Amino acid sequence: MDETRALVTSCNSVFAPGAEALLRSALRFHPDIARYCYVPQEELPELRKQLGHLARVEACPEVIRGIPKENMANVGRLFVTVPDVDVAAYIDADALICTPCDKLWDVPPGYVNAVADSSNCVANNLSDANRQFFVEKYPQVALHKGINAGIFALRKKDWPDLAATFERMMIEGGYRYDTILDQPILNVIFAGRVDHLPFEYNAHGLWDNHLPRSVKIIHYTGRCKPWMKGFPRHEPTYWYWLKQGQPDVADWYLACVKLWIHANWPRRWVGRYLRKWRYPQASSAG
Repeated sequence: MDETRALVTSCNSVFAPGAEALLRSALRFHPDIARYCYVPQEELPELRKQLGHLARVEACPEVIRGIPKENMANVGRLFVTVPDVDVAAYIDADALICTPCDKLWDVPPGYVNAVADSSNCVANNLSDANRQFFVEKYPQVALHKGINAGIFALRKKDWPDLAATFERMMIEGGYRYDTILDQPILNVIFAGRVDHLPFEYNAHGLWDNHLPRSVKIIHYTGRCKPWMKGFPRHEPTYWYWLKQGQPDVADWYLACVKLWIHANWPRRWVGRYLRKWRYPQASSAG
C-alpha cells in the first residue's frame, strides 16, 4: 500500500507571503502531497482566506507549556506529527521548493531526514540566556555540528511524543523561550537518528554559501526575507523567489532580473568575503 505523505508549515500574518509562495511551489511540484499550515488562533479567519486554496489551514494546537500563545506559530515544526499521514515533512515558511524533492519524504524507519546546519556547532544557535546550561547538559550535541531544523521529515509512528518531549526538556531545563530555541532542543531529540540529505535539500545561509545548481529547496534564513523591503534583488535567490513563488511574473521581467544578478557578481563576492571575515561563526538558523 502506498504511504500517505504531507507537507507541514506554519506562519503568522508577517510570514504569510512566504507560506503562500512555499505552498504554491509545493502544489506545482508535488500536487499529490497533502499540505497543512498552522497559524495563530486569532489570525485564523484572515489566513484561511489567504491560504485556504493552497493548504488545510488550522489553528496551532496549544499544547506546549513554556511557549507564549502568541509565539506558538514559531514552533510549528513541533506539529509535524499532527496530520494523520505516514510520513510528514516540515518546511519553514521562509523556504521555497524549486524542483521535485521526493527524496525528502523517503525516510528510513526510525530516522529523520534533515540537512546539516551551516553554523559550526549547535551552541551557536542559542541565546546567551540559554547557552551555558544547554552546553553543560548536552555537550555531546551542543559543541558539534547539528542539523538545520527548518526542513526535516519523519515517520509519524516513530515520533509520537515529539511535542511532549520538547515541552518536558524545555521546562526541566528552565530555558527562557526565544525563537531559536527549538532547533537546539530538536538536535538533542534527533541525535543519532538523522539520515543526512545533501545541502541542495535545504540550501540555507546563502549570504555566505554558494547556491547549488541542483538546488531542491531554498531556505531564506536571515532576518530579511524576499517579500520584505530591503531584500537584495541582486542575489540569485531572488530570481527563484519570483519564478517559483510568485504568480504571473512575465518572462521578460525574469530575464531582466537574471541579467541584473549576473552583472552584480563582484558585489556579492565582496560582500560574502567581508561577512565571513567579520562573522566567522555566524548562525544560520531561521
